[in-house]
Amino acid sequence: MKKITTISLFIMSVFTACAQQSEVNNGLVVQHMEDDVRQIYQVSPEDSDTQLLIEFSSLYLFWIAPNGDYIAVLDRFSKPDSILTLYDLQSGEELDTLTNVGQMEFEDISYQENIVWSPDSQSFAFLRLSEGRNGTDLWMYDVNSREVTQITADETVERSPSWSPDGSKLAYARHSVCSSTAWDCADEDNYWQIFVTGIADEQDAQLLVDMKQETELQQIPWLYRSICNLSWSPDMKFILFEDGCRTLGPNIYKSLYVVGVAEKGGLVELINDSNYDILVTYESSWTQDSKRIHVAYSTMPFGPPIEPETRLSAAIQIFETEHFSVINEFKLSPEYGLLDMAWSDDGTRLAVSPVDDQATVIDIQNDDFVIAAQTQFPHTICFSPYWDTSGRYLAYISESENSTCNVNGLYSVVVTDLSTGDISEISDIPVGWNRIVGWYPVR
Repeated sequence: MKKITTISLFIMSVFTACAQQSEVNNGLVVQHMEDDVRQIYQVSPEDSDTQLLIEFSSLYLFWIAPNGDYIAVLDRFSKPDSILTLYDLQSGEELDTLTNVGQMEFEDISYQENIVWSPDSQSFAFLRLSEGRNGTDLWMYDVNSREVTQITADETVERSPSWSPDGSKLAYARHSVCSSTAWDCADEDNYWQIFVTGIADEQDAQLLVDMKQETELQQIPWLYRSICNLSWSPDMKFILFEDGCRTLGPNIYKSLYVVGVAEKGGLVELINDSNYDILVTYESSWTQDSKRIHVAYSTMPFGPPIEPETRLSAAIQIFETEHFSVINEFKLSPEYGLLDMAWSDDGTRLAVSPVDDQATVIDIQNDDFVIAAQTQFPHTICFSPYWDTSGRYLAYISESENSTCNVNGLYSVVVTDLSTGDISEISDIPVGWNRIVGWYPVR
């Protein structure tokens, strides 16, 4: 790595304390593309070591196992069936391949939902087109046995699988198929459900949420609605989820809900952004003690362009989880709004990149629920930033020649050490089409 600058940051002592408490050595995985060749690099912020691990000759998606042992690589365009390859992340050795993994036919389902690793890294859930190709089914792959198990088998659409923190249960969203697809249903039949199924004991799936029964939703046009981003609370008592997850066109409806897992019912709507503004970004996170939910979002008015200084607005809302009420709210960057943001793993620090402004880390982990520190960096973040698990390092892609993110692909990889204030550009990775895959623990 090439050290380009060390800046004096306005950082609370909690950043340093957090870094000192963590003894995990984390590595960074970065993808770089030149022409039709894609390269996977490993980067160690601790010793400035950069290693080229794997090379491909197509377009791929990547999922890192939580323990850092494996990386699942999906070839989106392999024919006749998509191919997933499992690699040893430390050596780059190919371990296994699977065919017919993932789905590319339903545009509303994010590609990143195709694979979800279990917390212990010994298995992953994945989407696969149903037998009639009118929907998707959930399957599970076991790393040790190299076997696959079908979890659901029907012509419905399953999406957004989410493991419970202990790996014993899997939650997912489900939409019924009407005549030929899930997207041609009459309004009265167009709704989503949330199920939870046990993995080890193979118990029947439990219906947690039936959105058809929620009468307040009947006035929302079905084409704006789709459930995604299911997130378990650390204590496994609740599931947070979003409704209004459209990937195409302007998203002018979004609601955030929480539902109890122990028994059916108890659905609570936390945020309803159905005022037909365009939702630009939206990120939510549990705190580690499950006592608070932090939500950051940015919107812009839907309609003719207006003055830039009033075009975008952003805010953070903090909810307590005893009664799910708002205990504080912060307005952010009222003149710009936020394009890219990410919460730290503990849900207490937010990395943001305001439009036409420097990247910033906002610390809201103090007991008074106020923004006590804002750390600014001399870069603009292009695409979502990535925290390491300790909260010490923040990695992001920055435009190497300009302060804004252009489309020419001249992107560099930057890593910030929040405990020291050191900002380093990874010079061993060529400037160009670079993207961050994620962090992993190195033992």
